[in-house]
Amino acid sequence: MYAVADQVRMFLATALTGVILAGAFDWHRAWRAVLRPRGWGGHALDLVFVPVGAVIVAGGLLAANWGDLRAYAFGGLILGAWAYVRLASPVLLPVERATAGWTLAAGRAAWRAALWPVRLGRASASRAGRLARGAEATARRAAGWAQRQRPRVRQGLQARRPRMPRMPRLLRLPGRRRGPTPPPPRS
Repeated sequence: MYAVADQVRMFLATALTGVILAGAFDWHRAWRAVLRPRGWGGHALDLVFVPVGAVIVAGGLLAANWGDLRAYAFGGLILGAWAYVRLASPVLLPVERATAGWTLAAGRAAWRAALWPVRLGRASASRAGRLARGAEATARRAAGWAQRQRPRVRQGLQARRPRMPRMPRLLRLPGRRRGPTPPPPRS
């Protein structure tokens, strides 16, 4: 079987795996505190951690004792996680939360900086569209007003236009005639 030194080494390796697993769970808790997911978002974030934790445990067990499951492997995982939660978590969790918050803020700032030209273009297009719609509405109102004013203007012009008295037929000058041409004289 295994020598005692090998078993102690395997136990310590599984305890280290428990510490790593608890540290990963602390990061998970820090991101949950920063993101504050609600409803299904929190469940989805938990479902993301489950495969990560499984990979950490499987990798740690493979590295420690080639995947040989013994009672000391579970004991090492539990002892390592307990030691991390009691000793390191109270000190590291606030640092992890702050780091997650800074990372989120930096990511948001980078996203805003990357989208700045797009937002500027959309805002300019929106303003241009509003300006065009406003000009169109003003033109429609002006056309409607002019349409309503046309009869009044026509009546006003006719009322104000001085009428020229008709010349008597006898005083008309020969030459160009208005109206239909008279029939040719009969012979």
